[in-house]
Amino acid sequence: MRLIPQLQLFCLVEDLGFDLTLATPTGRNVIVEIKRTHSMRDVRNALLSLVTALAQRPDADALCLVYESRLSSQRLEEELSTFRELLRPDLAERVYLAMAVDQDFQGTLPRGTEGLLDDLRAAIQRDGGEAAAPRVSRQHVMATLVQRWLDGFQGSSITQTQRLTGASRPTVAAAHADLRAANVVRVQSLMVTVIDDISGPILQKLAQEYAKTRKLAWYTDVSGMNRSPAEMASRLLKLQASGRIGLDVQIGGVIGAKEHYSDLDLTAAPRLDLCVYGSADGIARHLDAGLQPIKPFAHGHPFLQPSLVLHEQRPLADTTGASGNAAPSLDCLADLMEMGLEAQAQQMASFLVDRARGMHR
Repeated sequence: MRLIPQLQLFCLVEDLGFDLTLATPTGRNVIVEIKRTHSMRDVRNALLSLVTALAQRPDADALCLVYESRLSSQRLEEELSTFRELLRPDLAERVYLAMAVDQDFQGTLPRGTEGLLDDLRAAIQRDGGEAAAPRVSRQHVMATLVQRWLDGFQGSSITQTQRLTGASRPTVAAAHADLRAANVVRVQSLMVTVIDDISGPILQKLAQEYAKTRKLAWYTDVSGMNRSPAEMASRLLKLQASGRIGLDVQIGGVIGAKEHYSDLDLTAAPRLDLCVYGSADGIARHLDAGLQPIKPFAHGHPFLQPSLVLHEQRPLADTTGASGNAAPSLDCLADLMEMGLEAQAQQMASFLVDRARGMHR
């Protein structure tokens, strides 16, 4: 049984976002996917993405180029041979798999690329530089997709999700797989994930996992004379209006949650939670000069509670925020759960799910 005739192609090839496209002297294009991996599963996924593109591009060949890998060139050669057996002959003869070792290449390269080896080496260097950047977690990718669903958006391809989050393709693919495992996905094509529905308890669980990826900084004033959370939130907005604090700080916690869910059953915020997407330096001092950094339940102060908590994190990209500079609703929900406000978190989760279901009808 051959694989390609049975595949359904849900996305345009232009959205597949491969690492490089070479125009060869033969007049044919070569689509290149570069993988820095020890996993044969990653290689197979790359080959599958490439052959999906080839089915729509009769003028092109495709190359998966592996580097800095423990996989042997012989193992890759065997994998390519097995993979080609699953394809139509007109596709099998156009897909290639090779390995870069130092400045050389092992394996068979597409015809016409012999004079373009410097372009391949430069692409590998770029990929290595991007791989050295701080990694985006799988939980953050899932949170971004869930937040988009909560805000009324629907459907993201792997490449679109990469653009939104800055995550690597394997990380995005793993996040899509986790959403499938949570039974919240309606459609999963080769490249596109569409969330069907999320229950309140599942939303709380996803928020809780996402919260673990954020770096927290706690502050309090042991004198007890510090500004209230509401006063500090008001001061934040004034400082942002004057430019003394950047706009890459948003209000989360109870105050932010009330911007999303006005019926939240709390009369006052026990602390101010802020989502910080840039540098946190000086924020606490600007809000209240008496605030001092502490550790939660610090030694000698078993009941010392923070007045201000800074969540240093990546933004949940391409989301719609509420008024009042509120952080995304998933961040606010995560804050409630971190504070142990379980009943309020349950109320908010149910509200957010019901609102999202209405937008997706």
